[in-house]
Amino acid sequence: MRIKGLAGELRGATLSDDGSRLRLLATFAVQELDLGTMQVGRTLRAGVGKYLQHLHALDSDRLGLARMGGHSLAVMQTSKWAIVRRVNLEAPDLIYRDGNRFIAYSFYNGSVAFLDSALKSSGPTRALPLCVAPAVHQDEIFALAAEKRPLGRGIAIDRLYNLAPKQEIKVFEVSSGRQIDRIALETSIDWIHGIDGGGRLVLSHDRQLILFDAQRRRVVASYGIEPRHPIEAHVPRPSSHLFKLYAVSLAGPFEAVIIPDRDIREIWHVRWAGDANTR
Repeated sequence: MRIKGLAGELRGATLSDDGSRLRLLATFAVQELDLGTMQVGRTLRAGVGKYLQHLHALDSDRLGLARMGGHSLAVMQTSKWAIVRRVNLEAPDLIYRDGNRFIAYSFYNGSVAFLDSALKSSGPTRALPLCVAPAVHQDEIFALAAEKRPLGRGIAIDRLYNLAPKQEIKVFEVSSGRQIDRIALETSIDWIHGIDGGGRLVLSHDRQLILFDAQRRRVVASYGIEPRHPIEAHVPRPSSHLFKLYAVSLAGPFEAVIIPDRDIREIWHVRWAGDANTR
């Protein structure tokens, strides 16, 4: 279904507590999508900024917004539908709530910060190995190991860089940031999209959606994701750009919500089983 009224490209999303709405981060705004009607409702542009990459659900009434490689977190209160404050810290690509504290992981910058419920520092910042695409399952974080790549000629890699995934998954203890395991991969993986209802990692490579059993360390299923637009089918792209898996294990019959392409404003609901792929 095509999304009408989206304020630019899709860059992130998080599911509301009741599972009825997606909060979308677009190029120029934060918006709310009703999953029942598939209509965009509220839109916030003031104070959001442009070209952010990360949208975090802090609690039932607060969202965190950050720019990859940045040094602050904007806090949005959904009941007021407004940005209410900014927190100075390395821009997190994962925020985990642990009781009365938040743990802000910045795998892009290689650090983890510990915050209290008021988002104030509650302990020293620790170093992390560089990773991309972190996903939480129970008390562990799974993330693709990564290495720095230059953005272009003449740009110092110590200041600005891209991260390219390597054929290895690193496993961290979510409550401390301590690395507890590593999983060498036999195939190239572009992204970790989340965890499905069966506790399997949802990975992708090229046009393949891959289910990976982290305990047995093996691929258990693989499905093709093909664009509905013929022109896109002939343009090779990394799967993290071909489609984005924004939510896994949704309430209801579907495992996921997939945005097929950041420039194609559509949503697919997807479910899978041992021998079937329904789209």
